Amino acid sequence: MAVSLKKLDQEIEKLEELPYEELLPKWIKQFGCNPPKGVKQPLLARAAVYHLQDKRFGSLKRETHKALLSIANGANHKPSAQKIELKPGMRLRREWHGKTHQVEVLEKGFEWQGEAYTSLSAIAKAITGAKCSGPRFFGILGGQEQ
Repeated sequence: MAVSLKKLDQEIEKLEELPYEELLPKWIKQFGCNPPKGVKQPLLARAAVYHLQDKRFGSLKRETHKALLSIANGANHKPSAQKIELKPGMRLRREWHGKTHQVEVLEKGFEWQGEAYTSLSAIAKAITGAKCSGPRFFGILGGQEQ
């Protein structure tokens, strides 16, 4: 699993570095149309990265997809408290004070900066220096720690 995740990280880095002209055909293939006027390279790259991850790990749940479409169409949407199932191999990323922190979900617990932790809250405390909810800090409010 670690080897394939390392390869995925490398593929993501390559996509993020591609120029607009090389990302444009990927956008057109993915969405069937040109991007809206004003869309810059970073958004094209994010879309390509999302598509890559979607192919590797599967699509969004139906409810999530519907909620996102609703928001995109201008509806006020309050997220419901859904359980987010953390699976081994998933990676959580959070930027804190200009530094990006990446946590890998393990069979039992989590890995951050090469060390194993039993909870996301312990990692959040190590990052922030304050006691806080790990799931909230990493943006998975509905999630449960393993």
